[in-house]
Amino acid sequence: MKREGLGEFIAFLVTIFFITLVAIEAFDRKYYYSPGSAIACMFLASVPIIFRHYRLIIFPLWMAIWYFFLLWLHCFGILHDYYGRIFWFDELTHTMAIGLLASVIFLLLIIINHHSRSVRLPPLTYPLFIIIFAMGLGVTWEVLEFVLDVTIDTPMQYSLADSVSDMMTDLGGGLLAASACLIYLLFLDPDQISDALQADRLIKRFQRKYHPGT
Repeated sequence: MKREGLGEFIAFLVTIFFITLVAIEAFDRKYYYSPGSAIACMFLASVPIIFRHYRLIIFPLWMAIWYFFLLWLHCFGILHDYYGRIFWFDELTHTMAIGLLASVIFLLLIIINHHSRSVRLPPLTYPLFIIIFAMGLGVTWEVLEFVLDVTIDTPMQYSLADSVSDMMTDLGGGLLAASACLIYLLFLDPDQISDALQADRLIKRFQRKYHPGT
């Protein structure tokens, strides 16, 4: 576990370094939208480290690396206008993002199933929930892009066809993540996965706040 923590921290520092380079280059080009995205991504990159530090939940190393790489790829793509110049770049980042979020949902389902006394979900139902949540998150993101474009004139949505294409990509990413999680369950017991996440402290805080009698 200590080795995974060190690996996650090194991946975090590498991500911050490369995102900082993106921000510096964007400032040099006087392209101020990209530095804003870079600063936001730097903040988001700290989330797995904060969760691990306070022992709230320990994400698998592969998931943390996937997350860090996606943040850098997004910033790099904005700086070099890959979203507009390369037709498949938006689909790539959307698929990676929705796959990552679907994987997080998969872990949350395992935690809930492991710790809850009233909720018992058969593992074979996990893929269905993953697809439903993945599509819900995808639609929410498209609405957020539209609101930002209207309010602060960000170039996030290019056309209606782009939004529909993104949602279809979200569906594909959800299906891929659901299939991967189903295969994952064939090799690891859900209780073993829950124990590795070490989410007991987070669960206890939630129970004390919302279910003090448990």
